[in-house]
Amino acid sequence: MGLSLSIDDFSMGSTSIHYLKENLFDCIKLDGSLVKGSFTHRNCREIILSISRLAASLGLTVLAEYVETEKQRDALHEIGCDRYQGYLYSPALLLDGEYGNKN
Repeated sequence: MGLSLSIDDFSMGSTSIHYLKENLFDCIKLDGSLVKGSFTHRNCREIILSISRLAASLGLTVLAEYVETEKQRDALHEIGCDRYQGYLYSPALLLDGEYGNKN
């Protein structure tokens, strides 16, 4: 059908490795708190690295949220994450007609 499935906010809250075992996902979307903490907390960087390695071994891609600087993007690339979402690429956008668009 051409659909791909992603696990959002992986590693936080109710998402877990159990979902990787039971479902056929294409992409793991890292929780933004891991990405934000990757420069200040060594454990965040190590968690991202291990998730990236696990994803690669399962044939999955990894997407990082909250990528705001080229430095963040480059550091994520070094540890195996090559898809990004965040202000570096675009600020948050509203869809036409949403939230009282005055057009």
